Amino acid sequence: MKDESHIVGREDCVNKLLLQLIDEGDGCANLTVISVFGEGAIGKTALVRSVCNRAEVKNHFDCCAWVRVGPKPNLVHLMVDLLKQLRVPKLRDVDSMDKEKLSEELLGVLMGCCYLIVLDDLCDLHLMDELMMVLADLRNGSRVIVTTRSPDIPSSIDPWYSRPLKLSPLD
Repeated sequence: MKDESHIVGREDCVNKLLLQLIDEGDGCANLTVISVFGEGAIGKTALVRSVCNRAEVKNHFDCCAWVRVGPKPNLVHLMVDLLKQLRVPKLRDVDSMDKEKLSEELLGVLMGCCYLIVLDDLCDLHLMDELMMVLADLRNGSRVIVTTRSPDIPSSIDPWYSRPLKLSPLD
């Protein structure tokens, strides 16, 4: 049976991403945004998906969600998608909630867990700013992974976090 968590030619990137996700050293309790960037169709999504599908990653986080952002994102739709993936008990009428109510619900869910959220194909920094207002930092090791084509997004998201993962073409 094929191991879906193995990415050929990117073993170093896999190890770096794993370390950033599950490292429990000093300063790693803060909510951290990890950026994976590179040109289109280079394997950013495949790399992140393979790492997120590993047992040690799944077991490390209480809850995980993956949303594709794309070039024309809608914050309300993204929050609805996140809430549905996080399997919120007794959540009703999520599709008819406004942005403020969705923000409250999402914050309430995330306050109770160490989470991993993947924002795939982020193109809009404004959306990231709005979403970061909702994401709770309980200093419990939660992580957000962003895949993007833009080399400017990683430093704009978190100027103090200097370890974005750049994917280059394989030889």
